[in-house]
Amino acid sequence: MDRGNITNVSQIKSEWDLHDTCTYRGIKTTVGRVLFNNCLPSSYPFINEPVDKKKLNKILTDILSKYPPDVYAHTLDQLKRFGFNVYTQYPHSFPIDDLELPPEIEGLKKKLLDNVDDPAEFDKNLQELIKALQKALADKNYDIYTILTSGSRGSWRQVAQVLIAKGIVIDPKGNVLKPITSSFAAGLKPVEHFHQGIGARSGIIDRALSTAPVGYLTRKMVMATQSVMLGKKTDCKTKRHIELYVDDELIDHLYGRYTVEGELITQSNAKQFIGKVIKLRTPIYCTSPKICRVCYGHLYDIIKTPYIGMIAAQTVGERGLQITMRTFHLGGVVSYVECNLFKELKENNLRLNVNRLAQYIKQDKSHVLSNTDKPMQLILDKSDYEIVGTLDIDKATGNVYCTRAFYATLKVEDETFDLALIKPVQIKIPISEETPSQYIFNISPGQEILELRQAVDSFSAGIDAINRIFDAKVPFKTVEQFLLTLWSKYKNIASDVDLVHFEVIISNLLRCRSNPSLPARLCPQWQPKQYPIKQIPFVDGYSWVLGLAFENASKAISTGLISPIKPGVDSLTPIEKITLGVS
Repeated sequence: MDRGNITNVSQIKSEWDLHDTCTYRGIKTTVGRVLFNNCLPSSYPFINEPVDKKKLNKILTDILSKYPPDVYAHTLDQLKRFGFNVYTQYPHSFPIDDLELPPEIEGLKKKLLDNVDDPAEFDKNLQELIKALQKALADKNYDIYTILTSGSRGSWRQVAQVLIAKGIVIDPKGNVLKPITSSFAAGLKPVEHFHQGIGARSGIIDRALSTAPVGYLTRKMVMATQSVMLGKKTDCKTKRHIELYVDDELIDHLYGRYTVEGELITQSNAKQFIGKVIKLRTPIYCTSPKICRVCYGHLYDIIKTPYIGMIAAQTVGERGLQITMRTFHLGGVVSYVECNLFKELKENNLRLNVNRLAQYIKQDKSHVLSNTDKPMQLILDKSDYEIVGTLDIDKATGNVYCTRAFYATLKVEDETFDLALIKPVQIKIPISEETPSQYIFNISPGQEILELRQAVDSFSAGIDAINRIFDAKVPFKTVEQFLLTLWSKYKNIASDVDLVHFEVIISNLLRCRSNPSLPARLCPQWQPKQYPIKQIPFVDGYSWVLGLAFENASKAISTGLISPIKPGVDSLTPIEKITLGVS
């Protein structure tokens, strides 16, 4: 029903439906949107579109950056009251009828899932079914669709378990079981019921065993980064930068940051950066002893504290606890992460000409094959695999495994391509020649070159991968690879976290190769070496007090006995002040 012109919220009557249309100060909108905008500051632009959780976070972040704290607090109070009010009048729920699979999806399910035993193919087909189910539920205007798309509750993976199929589960040892094709709504077969019980227990065990490591990782991050502080210096004037390809997802985590050219990234000008490679100022390269405000960005206006290292560690650590809880809600179900070869190669080397490369090699699922009659060579530089355990050569079979990352140069006549994948790869060609610094593989036309390991997106695997990164067991050739790999492990549950927090942590893990007591950013020359997170307290100012936070207490005490006494309270780190009881 159209309610005509409205000039004031007081004109809205309680019996009006929130979906009723109206004209508010010349804007064609709905009654519900008028009431929502009334919660925002009066000078804030009118929001005339559906607002989900992600959109609301953007609005609140924008208000926090533009208005005083008391206005922001009042806005939150207003929205809270409005939300509780509306939800008691219009509660969303779904009846049992909503849990019947639409006929068109039932037919598609038989086509895509029946007799599919390969877990990777099954998971890919299940994703297609979920997309079809989303459209079907949206067309029927079911409440369950509104609940999920708003971001308030649940995930499509959970709905898929109820309506389509339970999916892929793993046992407590990490073994992938045969896919469960039945859904909870339709009922499980006896064997499937047994397997899903194994998967559910696996999720519970993961949560029980991994809560402590996640909490410990948070403590390690706090101890390793608490000395990183924000200074009063506005701009260190450095020209060093990181290069990032900005997409619709990444841009939301870059607001308030500066490019080398001095451009400030804001919500109003965000579109001009999307789809481009930007040169971003970053704490990783800041040359000021305390991070300057241009390298850090405008987040300091919000956090109101110079202890940006502790803020970063606590923010990232809290997201790790969210990962812990997520596994419980999914009931032990895992998914396969399919490697898009050319996309990932481009992400790890923005200068790589993937279109040209695609003329010489091709991807067939998890296999990479030669696609040309021209002679090719794959060259591995031994210096890229100096970290113990990153290269495994089976002397009996001649198989070569890059266990954590793959770096190589592909030569095709006079062309070369620098390849980088931050994931396990098996080289399917025997070594043709070995020099003191290289392994060389000759490639025949049509020959299989690589086998990409299909990654299972399970909770325990994710925690192990994060710990390997922080323990300096994954080789990285560039800062961008380090940052984006770490970010990829968190981004699914860190939708509201600024990228700069990860940069702050990395800035203190990269130490000067010739003088480890200095972060690499303060070296006269850029000579970075990544240190394990537990070693940072011992090299970062020789703080034996911080070293006591880890299990190597004897090393901490011996470090304290031989270290010079610091000259004054001002040079103590925040944790040291707390421990020693000084202010």
